[in-house]
Amino acid sequence: MKTKEKNFPTRIGTVVQAEKIPSITGARDIGGAVVTRTGRVVIVAGISDGNLNYPLKIVVTDDGGKTFREVFAMPATDTVTYHTLGISYDHERDVLVTMFGRMDGYLLLDRDRGKMLPYSVERSGNNDSVIAMSWDNGENWVMDKVVRVPQPENCHGMEGAGVYVGDTLFFPHGVGTGNPEMTHLRGTVLLSRLRIIAQDNGGFTTEYEPRFRVLSSNRDEDILFSCETIYLEKLDGTGYLSFTRNAAGPPYRRQYDLDHRPTCEFERCKTCGFDPSDYDHGHNGPRLIAFGITRLADGNLLYASRYYGTDHHRAGNIFMTSIDEGKTWEFHDDHVPKNLAPLSFSNTGGGGNPQMSYAPDGSLFHLTSEGWAGNPPTGGFYLARFQGFTINCEEDNRQQDRGVITIDISTITRIEEVYIAKISISDSVGIEMLDEARERYQFSTDFSSVSFSYRKTAASAYFCPCIVLANRSNAYRPVFTPRIEL
Repeated sequence: MKTKEKNFPTRIGTVVQAEKIPSITGARDIGGAVVTRTGRVVIVAGISDGNLNYPLKIVVTDDGGKTFREVFAMPATDTVTYHTLGISYDHERDVLVTMFGRMDGYLLLDRDRGKMLPYSVERSGNNDSVIAMSWDNGENWVMDKVVRVPQPENCHGMEGAGVYVGDTLFFPHGVGTGNPEMTHLRGTVLLSRLRIIAQDNGGFTTEYEPRFRVLSSNRDEDILFSCETIYLEKLDGTGYLSFTRNAAGPPYRRQYDLDHRPTCEFERCKTCGFDPSDYDHGHNGPRLIAFGITRLADGNLLYASRYYGTDHHRAGNIFMTSIDEGKTWEFHDDHVPKNLAPLSFSNTGGGGNPQMSYAPDGSLFHLTSEGWAGNPPTGGFYLARFQGFTINCEEDNRQQDRGVITIDISTITRIEEVYIAKISISDSVGIEMLDEARERYQFSTDFSSVSFSYRKTAASAYFCPCIVLANRSNAYRPVFTPRIEL
């Protein structure tokens, strides 16, 4: 698999690696990815567009996307399609969870023409929601729950990574169902509640409540949306935010209290920074479609979207940022370029449904589906990695078992300045930290880098610093734990 070594700088950070991943399922892959505390990327791949007789798979990569290994699969059958848009990770307990839809007899799509057929209960099929989980860094997986979906609903699966509150995960769960007259397909977005329970044998199980809340329904007639929704905790900790995809253009935003109940009506997000030619006036907004949102290291929000090309801007995967919790999104031409080898976006703007996740070393991974190609559609994923911390280990020329380590956090992906608020050593083998001039850690004047001396006590040595970042605009304090081998 080709890898692009040349860096591509953007306003938010620098793309230092790009990979084009062949189709995992054999169809057009759609799904999500997270990064575990060891830096492993775990990808779940379902099937876009309701194609039958393809498997669902989970794969892992330990080298940033150069090579992959399959760790879980659901069988391909001639009546079943699988669908999911997300995966979640509990960093504290090293537990991975995904929920996918297993739809048997789903016949609402004319696959030869790529169009929806007239809605009917009979074409909706018999469908299940399946909970799969792993608690050993994604190496082994179990199906913990299989829950029948009431007819005439079909299950879109988990969307994004959701929000952990203690041992409970709250995540959006889109379903397709009929309008009140049952004549047209409409989307409903549920908020599911999943409690993760430790067992005496060292494993885990779950308590699953699929319909904990209804975030948006087919009766919200002013929002003829796809079901795709991102659910985030508010920056100030007073509640939650949802962003629901519109048919085209910016999404709709809504706020919720700590009990996950809405505190306001839906509001259309605003965008700025686009050229007038970037707008599709028929859809009342810039030419955006599938999207994902994550919180940056500085507490602000990052929006990744599939973008249809215009005379002003080429098709591709673009990024917008928000400093007001998603009310307004600013575009400054930040993008993964169409011609960044080995990527090759189609004129539909490349992938869709991105999911983004920070690695322990501050790298930000961005995964998105490839565009449509062929009949039936086929395509894998695009994976881009933004630069994290710059870590330098300099040996002492006079005493080779000694040296100085410098960690510079200024290269992490963000829009506002961040600094090191706290650092400690969480784990180490074969290394001893030395005190120099009564202070172990030597910070730069702006606290964007730190240096400290070490002595190796074994041939194979590593350590894991625990780095807490801060900024001067809000109270967000993300934690990173890179593993540094000497």
